Amino acid sequence: MKNTKLNIFFIVIALCANMFLLFDSLDLFYCYNFTNILFCFMYPEWVLLVKALLGFIGICISMLLYKCKIGFRLFLITTLVIWLIVFAIHIFSIMH
Repeated sequence: MKNTKLNIFFIVIALCANMFLLFDSLDLFYCYNFTNILFCFMYPEWVLLVKALLGFIGICISMLLYKCKIGFRLFLITTLVIWLIVFAIHIFSIMH
C-alpha cells in the first residue's frame, strides 16, 4: 500500500498534535515538580502522565501508518479514540 498525499497530510497533522500533547504534558509535569512557579490551577499528575502516554501512543500509531504497517481506517479510529480520551480527561479533571 502506498502513502498517498492524503495519508501524508493526516500523518503530519496527527504527529504534530500528538507531539504537542506529549511535550505540553511533560513540560507541565516538569514545571509542577521542579520549579518554584506558583500555579492557580494544577492538573493532577496522573492526568499529565496519561496524556503524555496517549501522545506517545499516537506518535507510534502515526509512524506505523507511515511505514504502511497498519491501514488508514485503523489509524483514524485509533487516533480519534485517543483524542476523545484526552478531551474527556481534560474536561473531567477541570470539573473536580
